[in-house]
Amino acid sequence: MKGQNRSTRPVLAALFLLCAVAFAIAMAGMTADAQILGEYRDTRDTTIQATSAYTVCLPLVQKYGPPQMKLGVDFGPLITDADVLTYDLPVVKEMGAPWVRVFLGWLEIERSPGEYTWDEYDPVFERLGQLELSAIVVIYGAPDWAAEQSCGPISDTIALESFLDALVPRYAEVVDAWEFINEPDGKVPHVYGPAIGCWGPHPAEYARQLGIFYTNIKNLDPDALVFFGGLAYDNWAHFERSFFEQALQNGAGPFFDGISLHYYPINLQEFPTMAHKVNEISDIMSRNGVYWKKIWITETGMWINLGGSAEHQRDFIVRELTRGFGAGVDNIFWYDPREHYLPEGAVQRWLISSNHEPINGYSTFQHFAEKLEGMHCVGAYGDVPDEVEAYKFLDPDRSLYILWSNAATKTVRIPSTADAILTNRDGDESSVLPVQAGLVEFEVGVKPVFVEIAGSE
Repeated sequence: MKGQNRSTRPVLAALFLLCAVAFAIAMAGMTADAQILGEYRDTRDTTIQATSAYTVCLPLVQKYGPPQMKLGVDFGPLITDADVLTYDLPVVKEMGAPWVRVFLGWLEIERSPGEYTWDEYDPVFERLGQLELSAIVVIYGAPDWAAEQSCGPISDTIALESFLDALVPRYAEVVDAWEFINEPDGKVPHVYGPAIGCWGPHPAEYARQLGIFYTNIKNLDPDALVFFGGLAYDNWAHFERSFFEQALQNGAGPFFDGISLHYYPINLQEFPTMAHKVNEISDIMSRNGVYWKKIWITETGMWINLGGSAEHQRDFIVRELTRGFGAGVDNIFWYDPREHYLPEGAVQRWLISSNHEPINGYSTFQHFAEKLEGMHCVGAYGDVPDEVEAYKFLDPDRSLYILWSNAATKTVRIPSTADAILTNRDGDESSVLPVQAGLVEFEVGVKPVFVEIAGSE
């Protein structure tokens, strides 16, 4: 399982460099031999045929495909709960979410310098391995002897390195990606609890310590991905908007493979959709020279209480996750999927009951995951009527369109060489769309639909 999601680009870059060096050496040798042969012709007044054989190494060219869409879940602190490990992880795997984000508290493992207690986390990674689930681990919370504030800059970075030396090899066979601090853009300590960072006033220090984190992870597990900590990037009273860009301007750029980002529909004026927030982060990355790095949404979700409903949640699953993929994201994690006690006034984003059964938008998520399995997103599809939002996905065997209307029902026509299958939002109704004159025609309303065509373009 380990490494199945790794990019091939570093390998290709290494091959290219190796071949370039070999080519330069060969050319240098050819030049020297030509000079020797020229001198030999001058002195002997005869024609000499060069008989030396040269091997010229050219760059290996492979077609690089866009990343496949991936889905995951984030149980938050519940990940260490025995019932979650035993019963709920198989349920989310069946739902089509093979990635799990694991909160791991440094202060919970190393309570005294050099003394490690793994009892709480060993069962987590053992279970993930058994189920062949991929993991991204977010490190949070420094011990009190290693930082003035557990949520903020680390004063004893040697201790951090020693902790990583013990941690990474222990779980490397299961962990595919590591993330440095949850919501590091927090301005003050413990604004929403101990797992929230408070590096907002310290972007330069975060950049420096991200470099330490990245270097140590790559030395210990070169194939692992390293992510800039999951940005809240919202609720500006509590989170520093300029933190990410300032960290980049202070040298963070070389020290992450991707950015972890959170999206909830709580600031609809600035970020009415997931794509709006992703696009703003993408713009920051572009103007700071790291435009090619990954963006993962490591927390998202829609609640079913406090003005929300299961119907809102089902629409959110298809609309917002599709918009995120359309904006260039390639992995999205649903936060807090399992029903549990929450204080009054807290939102409930649950997809699984306390009895470990599917509830609310579970079946919609499962259908969405099934349709997108193995596909990559081409992007927004524009040849549709006004007010219709459409996105196109491809794999080697099929094309998939996800569409909905933001106003009235519209008639849509899509080019096709074969009959298509139209499926409703929740996957419980489908129909055949016959191809006529190279087109399939259908109606699109406010509820999203899936149109699948055999063959890829």
